[in-house]
Amino acid sequence: MYAPLSLGFLTVNIFLIPVIIVYRVLLLWTLRNPWARCAFLIYFVLVLGLLTETFKWPHYLAPVIGLNYYLVLNALRLTR
Repeated sequence: MYAPLSLGFLTVNIFLIPVIIVYRVLLLWTLRNPWARCAFLIYFVLVLGLLTETFKWPHYLAPVIGLNYYLVLNALRLTR
């Protein structure tokens, strides 16, 4: 058997830089937009579920990636 790759290596996302830069504006936008609130709630629940796993494979992150890109693109849009 082989050891799985570290999730820390696979989950490094350079696209989160805009989210970090405009987190305050993104948070205010999320509180006003009902679709964004739902996306953040789902994202939060999925990440909490992943934190409870003791043995992680990279494909467990698949549901989170779409929401991640949604939030990153909106952060880029809000920085404009």
